[in-house]
Amino acid sequence: MARARARRQAGMSGSGWFMVIIIVMGAASIGMRLIPHYMQHDSIDGLIRDLVEQPDLAGMNGVKIRRELTQMMKINNIRDFDLRDKLEVQKGAGTLEMDFKYEVREHMFWNVDVVLSFEERYEKVL
Repeated sequence: MARARARRQAGMSGSGWFMVIIIVMGAASIGMRLIPHYMQHDSIDGLIRDLVEQPDLAGMNGVKIRRELTQMMKINNIRDFDLRDKLEVQKGAGTLEMDFKYEVREHMFWNVDVVLSFEERYEKVL
């Protein structure tokens, strides 16, 4: 009787392993498509935070800030990212506010797309 129980509890069937492999491969595929966008956003966010901490920021206008940030992005090998409509710079009386907003659409499969929305706000008293 103990022998019959041992045979029935032999482990996962072939179809069970197939389902596990499909789920793991699907998760890996999704991760490989989405993680680079989060890494790029994190890199640009760090560059903007570094730029905000520069002491000569008070003398820069919006065009110079974008130019400096574009140069920093080139140094860090971020070349296919256009800041024109994604970074909004507003200088007021003694303050600097920057809004960094953009969306990325990534095609997954068939007619399924994923939209990643990134939004950051930076403020500094000059």
